[in-house]
Amino acid sequence: MDSMDDIVNVQMLSAAEKRTTSVEIYHYHNCYEVVIIRQGNVDGMLGYVLGDLGADSVLMIGRNLPHGILSVSDDFEGILIHIPRGILSWNVDAVPELAKEMKFLEDSQYGYLFQSASLTATVAELALEMKQASGFLRLSCLYRLLHVLSCDGHARKVVANADNALATSAATAQETPVDRTFRFLYQHFQEEITLDEIAKYANLNPTALCRAFKKKSGCTIFQFVNRLKIEKACQLLQGTDLSVAQIAYQVGYNTFSHFNTQFQYVMRMSPGQYRKNMSG
Repeated sequence: MDSMDDIVNVQMLSAAEKRTTSVEIYHYHNCYEVVIIRQGNVDGMLGYVLGDLGADSVLMIGRNLPHGILSVSDDFEGILIHIPRGILSWNVDAVPELAKEMKFLEDSQYGYLFQSASLTATVAELALEMKQASGFLRLSCLYRLLHVLSCDGHARKVVANADNALATSAATAQETPVDRTFRFLYQHFQEEITLDEIAKYANLNPTALCRAFKKKSGCTIFQFVNRLKIEKACQLLQGTDLSVAQIAYQVGYNTFSHFNTQFQYVMRMSPGQYRKNMSG
């Protein structure tokens, strides 16, 4: 059995580490995640909602909510906490006192954003204490940290629903062409789409859009589309009994061989091996 230190992972983040570490541009996983931004800025994506987060921000991400870091400022410093769902699975009927906390965790599927210097400092202190602790003390720090977040009355949900619709019409009105592109790709990545269609939706000529998208995300439009297809395939490999060939066609690949090649390129293993590893 893994130790508690291995299960509740607390990782220090910095701009230097971000540049030298392979980070998924857009991914999801079956655990909770808390991102603490202590210094600098992060340009990220939650669902298909893009945003820039500055210092003194805390983001709590629920299970299987797609997210990614597109870029960070040179002075960025933060803390990342991964929390497996098993540690936070309680029977509310048996422990009714935890009903409020369970609702908080349930609603984290929409993403919570906290923007407060004092709250960020408190949460960061608990995270650092957690990193040094072990056993029950480590769990104690985790629960205290989550208690602080759940009791904050100024938390903002980032996405409007579990399907990742934009939070408000005002947000849609303020979208840039690249924002619209991300939203369009998230909604249509399983279909056959052309650059002209994407550019028309974004209301920008194809050349300018490709340049702006690459600057914003660090990858090309169709590299990002491929990433979305592979991430969706990973979800289906874990959560369904569909064959690998069925999954390939469902996520938008015309041939199994092309899917297999792209999957191995991104995940460094075959779809079959990935499914075996996830079920082991």
